[in-house]
Amino acid sequence: MPTYVVSGLIVTIGVLSVGIGVLLARHMVHDAQRVHGRILSRSTGVLEGWDARFVGGFAQLAMGCSWLWAAAAWFGWTLVGMSCIGLGVHVLTKL
Repeated sequence: MPTYVVSGLIVTIGVLSVGIGVLLARHMVHDAQRVHGRILSRSTGVLEGWDARFVGGFAQLAMGCSWLWAAAAWFGWTLVGMSCIGLGVHVLTKL
């Protein structure tokens, strides 16, 4: 009986960590888009020509890096979650 409880807890922790990864990645992407829009709105109002393109390029580069960090965070949390789910199933099958 305690093995069922432990296995269920491990699987639940795995599912929760996958959900945390999705929420964290969504939050990071939303923040990156908001900052990107804020930088572009300020740069186009003040700067003209090449300066605006230069600032816009760096803003897009920063947004791309933020997307990569979000994808890495999502992948890491999902990997941990899947490992916990696999461990829980393994504990359940070793009864």
